[in-house]
Amino acid sequence: MVRVKIANMHCGGCAKGVRATLSRMAPGVAADINLEVREVILDFQDEALVLATLRDDGWDAQAVPMLHAAPLTDTVCHPCAVR
Repeated sequence: MVRVKIANMHCGGCAKGVRATLSRMAPGVAADINLEVREVILDFQDEALVLATLRDDGWDAQAVPMLHAAPLTDTVCHPCAVR
């Protein structure tokens, strides 16, 4: 997964342009675009290629680390704690 912040993606037209750029890079790539935070999450592994492709098309793209939640261990829900 690759997560990218695109500072100059402002509207639906921009999102359409970003999606077109990504489709030319990898036809059929799954891209989740969030205009509110100006980010794209892609089901793709080559972060450098994604960034280079977007930047070559004029997008102000910066990588954002993917945060993965650690598995919960030794946790107890409230009903279990009060037994």
